[in-house]
Amino acid sequence: MSRGEIPERRWWGAAGAALLAIYASLYPAQLVLDWLRARNLLRWSLAGTAAAVALVVAAGMLRRRAGWREWVVLGLVALVYGDYAAGMTIVQERFHLLEYGVVALLFREALAARWRDRRPRALAVDLGAIGFATAGGWVDELIQWALPNRHYDIRDVATNAVAATLAITAAAVLAAARDDAAAGERAA
Repeated sequence: MSRGEIPERRWWGAAGAALLAIYASLYPAQLVLDWLRARNLLRWSLAGTAAAVALVVAAGMLRRRAGWREWVVLGLVALVYGDYAAGMTIVQERFHLLEYGVVALLFREALAARWRDRRPRALAVDLGAIGFATAGGWVDELIQWALPNRHYDIRDVATNAVAATLAITAAAVLAAARDDAAAGERAA
């Protein structure tokens, strides 16, 4: 492991901690969602959360001095996320896009760290991350089945899988844009 690389166990720990935080919030989150909905604040809360995530991503790209290709890809990713979220009929399910997108990205880093020296195909890492995040989302729904204020919904399992797939695809396309820009700079 070279200096500056985060150890594999920390990525697994972060992914596990993210899932545990989601699971621990299942009961109280419904109370908060009901409170926000009763005051007509749920859509505003979701919009604020999406804006905060967008600002964090943009700040990271600015700090890294991302090239124009990455900004174009990020704009397209934002359009895809926006279109998908707008089509969701149950507003609070939009949180799944953030929750299981982050979980998938953490699993992606854990798998990449595990196989760093063996150079696995990126597709294997990405599919593994989607699989782990989807399994975590299914456990989320199984826990909800046992809670008195929640219910099991197979559509949410699918939404969690889509959220993981969108995040992993966005990360892969952004990495490809970054690699293309770096290759162009080396060739010039």
